Amino acid sequence: MTLREKFLAIKTREEWESRREEFRQLRPDKELLRHLDSLYPDYKCSHEELYKTPGSHCPGK
Repeated sequence: MTLREKFLAIKTREEWESRREEFRQLRPDKELLRHLDSLYPDYKCSHEELYKTPGSHCPGK
């Protein structure tokens, strides 16, 4: 299973939070960003980052 397939197999926000460092090298594309957005339906800026970075760069937060 490729890194991309592993990422697309994630079903919950909790699973993503615990494994996000594993996907640090994954280059985002539209499909991956849509999947990430589906894990955070109540958060509007999740498409901006695939892994944690210091500070928040989401406007209005």
